[in-house]
Amino acid sequence: MNCSNKDYHLFFSITCEKATDRPGFHIEFSNNYRDGSYGGIDFLSSNDDREVQLLVDGKSFQNPFKNYEETQFKKFTEALRNAKILTIQVYDHDDFTQELKLNRSIDFKLENGDLLDYPVQCNE
Repeated sequence: MNCSNKDYHLFFSITCEKATDRPGFHIEFSNNYRDGSYGGIDFLSSNDDREVQLLVDGKSFQNPFKNYEETQFKKFTEALRNAKILTIQVYDHDDFTQELKLNRSIDFKLENGDLLDYPVQCNE
């Protein structure tokens, strides 16, 4: 769990206990978001249909959780190990033009890259 952003909490499942499970993530609102009544409500997950781009210290990895491919995912994980900032950009389709528009960009500070190797339950 990453709580470095005052408005959001990021949950990562990178190394799955079961080899058959897929890694994932989800973001939920914190109690600080807006009036405080959003705390604990999910905002985004790796299962979401919205367009998402993950940037590690400014380098784009697109969305390595979508259309999971092991080699590409390992590159993403290795970049996370020593990175300082993870930026998650969320795009929505404009109702009128159907073009993708940036909804929001969320930054999380990164530390403790060694925790990425800790096996967790991945519920995909």
